[in-house]
Amino acid sequence: MKRTIVFLCTAQQLANGFILTQTPRAPPAVVVPLQAVSIEHDDTISLDLPPRENLTKLEQEFRDKLSIFARYTDDQIASIPNVRLRALYEGVAASAHDPAVYRAFEVLFEDLHPLRIAGRMIFGKLAEDMDEHYERRIELMKLTGLSKEEVDASRTTFNNVFGHNHHKFSRAELEAVVTAVNEALGEDLDLPKGKVSQEIVLVSLSKKTEEPSAVLQSIHPPRDIHKLDSKKSKFEDRYNEMVHDFSQWENSIPSGEGRRLDVLRGCFVGAKNEKVVKALKIIYVDYSALRFA
Repeated sequence: MKRTIVFLCTAQQLANGFILTQTPRAPPAVVVPLQAVSIEHDDTISLDLPPRENLTKLEQEFRDKLSIFARYTDDQIASIPNVRLRALYEGVAASAHDPAVYRAFEVLFEDLHPLRIAGRMIFGKLAEDMDEHYERRIELMKLTGLSKEEVDASRTTFNNVFGHNHHKFSRAELEAVVTAVNEALGEDLDLPKGKVSQEIVLVSLSKKTEEPSAVLQSIHPPRDIHKLDSKKSKFEDRYNEMVHDFSQWENSIPSGEGRRLDVLRGCFVGAKNEKVVKALKIIYVDYSALRFA
């Protein structure tokens, strides 16, 4: 949810009351047709919040959206192969169960129109991504006969090595995979001609080993996708400084009631939540519009 990513900036910029937002780029279309699978949410899970009556329309909308993320199980979140995206789900879920953090984001959702619009878009995209990845896991389990743990590990390894988990391979990437498999197993993959997706590779590899993720970890990628450029390193350092500053300012919050004070209190509480902080750090580093806010 977009409202979670403004968290540290907001406390420093409440006087201005304006935050720019940016919507993450949607992933490319999938390359393997999926069967329709319905994800069942645990409706017995509720937000750890005090009961409130007479919620405004926007407050109810915000609560409904966060409730969906709070119901995602650890197993469902584990089906997300991108570890950075997975951290966003974990951060949103963590914020949904903390009353102070929840209240801060609720106020921001109500009071900042640009943030509210972006939040709705991000919510829909993240919910769609969860459905897609969970369904893809189930389909790959059927196609390969692998356990869900092995499917998750293989997809995550693909993502960690190449920076994506269902794109078609470039020629250099495919050569790196074929080389790794040949070196590890002494066999060649049986692959079709033309463009090859990661799913096709996983299906072929599952016929040769029950632990394809172990083989995939030996891939030497054609480029280092994890190396931060100098600008991103600077943004990461700046974010760490912001978190440190929060620990110094906590005793300076004035007493009293008010919407801005609710936001400040929620920000200080959230700054101590590792999952929330990690999610915000990823988005602060990756999305330039937030840094301009």
